[in-house]
Amino acid sequence: MPDINFKLRGVMIRIDPLFPALCAVTLAVGWGAEFLLLMVSAGAHEAAHGLIAAMCGLKPCAVEISPIGLAVELPRIELLSFKKKISIYSAGPAINLALLISARVCGSEMLFIINSALFLFNLLPARTLDGGRILSAFLAMRMGYMRSLRTIRLCGKAVFGLVFILGVAQAVLFPYNLSLLCLAPFLKRQCEIQSAADSFSFMRDIVYTARKYVLNRKYTVKAAAFPEDAPAKTLFDLLNYDAIWFFYLYSPEGRVTVLTEEELITGIKDLGMTAPAISSCPMTETRNPEPG
Repeated sequence: MPDINFKLRGVMIRIDPLFPALCAVTLAVGWGAEFLLLMVSAGAHEAAHGLIAAMCGLKPCAVEISPIGLAVELPRIELLSFKKKISIYSAGPAINLALLISARVCGSEMLFIINSALFLFNLLPARTLDGGRILSAFLAMRMGYMRSLRTIRLCGKAVFGLVFILGVAQAVLFPYNLSLLCLAPFLKRQCEIQSAADSFSFMRDIVYTARKYVLNRKYTVKAAAFPEDAPAKTLFDLLNYDAIWFFYLYSPEGRVTVLTEEELITGIKDLGMTAPAISSCPMTETRNPEPG
């Protein structure tokens, strides 16, 4: 069943068709007040993300409402500096922390429980959650963006397994509470969708950052040398948002070919990751080594 889509003041609103069903179930079992508190807390969480993003110069382009909560889509967030990304990703859990402290002081037990759950859940290291995004930002600085995505994807599978095991235990101990068991497949699905979207966005944005100045930032220019039969994936793993890469591919005869990251991505789109990197080059920038 397709999502329910409409625009509100230029922002695309996407509603998972399972969300209305979840609302109906919660009302039928008498959990309407708790569900309302949950949605208010989740709304405050996403509003905090949006507010800090606006302060950093980004405007939300879409809001997704699904059975696992709300999500604000921010275009080109990866083009921001590391500190700005961390501030945006941390804003949501921070507002939940403030709400749970306030609820504790005011004696609102249900609001305390809901925001404690949101705070801890969003810090799990899955890419679709804030904890995974914060960890991914750290890892991208160390190992490159695509390698960090693959690492976070493995973390996401581990989180799915943990939530599923806890869900089975919950179903055994509390037969009428299947919340975690129902949450696990939705979390897995969202992580897979997010991983695919991130990979596509990265390839699109790298071409966009071929200019040296984006969002008032000056990018570092880096270079690396590889044998011309090196697979394109080896070069692609080095790409990151913080640098513009040039690759020097050398042959056994000493010929050197210059390959830009934009040419590399074009070749990957046409030939795939396992093709030799040299096949991505238009072969217009070659030179022979000088004698001696």
